[in-house]
Amino acid sequence: MLRFMTDDEYENYWTSLGETRDAIARDITRREGSLTLDIACGYGYYTMKLSSNNPTGMVVAVDIVPSAFVNMNEEDAVSPRKQ
Repeated sequence: MLRFMTDDEYENYWTSLGETRDAIARDITRREGSLTLDIACGYGYYTMKLSSNNPTGMVVAVDIVPSAFVNMNEEDAVSPRKQ
């Protein structure tokens, strides 16, 4: 039986990863100015972490669910066509 996580379960799951998630984000973005692709970004929690670890780089977030981007505000989300 397929069951999706509730919003609370999803947030708690990522929080429970704690240092592991932070270590992965640091490793992925260790090259200054790197481009990172976050596929199936969900609510963008990890996307924002990746972005904050490398302010000179770019993180592209992709998800098929439009509500995935509710946590990003206009300053965070920049369309490549606007650059």
